[in-house]
Amino acid sequence: MAFEPGTNSYITQAQADLWLGDRPRLNAGWALLSQAEKEGALVAATDYLEAKYQGLWRGYRLNTAQPLNWPRNGMMDNEGRLLANIPSPLIAAVSILAHKSGVDQQELAPDVTKADKAKKKKTGPVETEFSEGASSLTDFTQVERLLAPLLDQPKGKVRRS
Repeated sequence: MAFEPGTNSYITQAQADLWLGDRPRLNAGWALLSQAEKEGALVAATDYLEAKYQGLWRGYRLNTAQPLNWPRNGMMDNEGRLLANIPSPLIAAVSILAHKSGVDQQELAPDVTKADKAKKKKTGPVETEFSEGASSLTDFTQVERLLAPLLDQPKGKVRRS
């Protein structure tokens, strides 16, 4: 499928370029990606957000037939301001995740194996013990903080998946 904002990406490449362009540390690597690599990273970021936050967004879909959870109606931030279209925290979150996917080549939602859930791991003489209940999945703290005001959860708490 071709890259199509609103169908397989929350934001356009121009929006990501603009957001990342204001952050030199992030823009250096992003600017080196091809258009196809940027588009693929934006789709991966949107796919991640669609899966992770399904059913957690405030408001409701603008159109019940739309393929993505955004844009939404009935969206207000924590200060009571009406949010229209794609709000800036979501643009930032998609841009950050696209950077991680495209530049850092980070798998946003890796498969977890039984070995990943092990309480102890030993590599040579080094043994590491993980705390009980610790997740082997990456937490994207900055993304979670950006999106908290858009979520229909008390105090922006995000369920672990």
